[in-house]
Amino acid sequence: MRVYGILILMILATGMVLWWAGQPGQAGSHENTLEGVIVGSVGVSAHAIMADGSVELFPAGIDRIENVPVRYEYAGNPPGVDRRILLLVHGVRLIVGEMGALDMRNLRVEVMSPSRIEQLQPITDPPLMSGHWIISEKSGTIPFSSADNDMLLEPGEQFDLLLFPEAPVSPGDRITLRLMPPGSVPYPLTCVVPYP
Repeated sequence: MRVYGILILMILATGMVLWWAGQPGQAGSHENTLEGVIVGSVGVSAHAIMADGSVELFPAGIDRIENVPVRYEYAGNPPGVDRRILLLVHGVRLIVGEMGALDMRNLRVEVMSPSRIEQLQPITDPPLMSGHWIISEKSGTIPFSSADNDMLLEPGEQFDLLLFPEAPVSPGDRITLRLMPPGSVPYPLTCVVPYP
């Protein structure tokens, strides 16, 4: 009998917590949307992303990477040596178990180099120019599946991102990328500029 009493108290306490959390103005409530702890949790976590950790670096001057044309613009005459790089981030996807989709136009991408921190702007149509990033490849993560042609990163899809920061770099410089979905934790990736 004592066990049943404790079980009933636990169920009542859980019910009270769930009811309280779903009330307007409380943690977990969402005005003008569905209310409740579970719906609120999905809304907060639905944009958590990761990458397979692979970042490739390319020297400036390459005309095309993963079928994306690259345009180089210079103020005045082109420099003798262009010390900028392009970064290709492989396998950006939602964390396993996430529901919903991330509109990639809302993804903030920061590149931190020794000289500065810059926020790159997304573009949807090539060519890629400095100060911007683009989705260079889309694929499915499930065997025999593929990604559709929109800007939404959905469960079962992964995107490769091609980034072109403006800051020049030198061999040995540590570069940190931060992929920042709205309302979620930034995902950092670090690489080192190789020596020629």
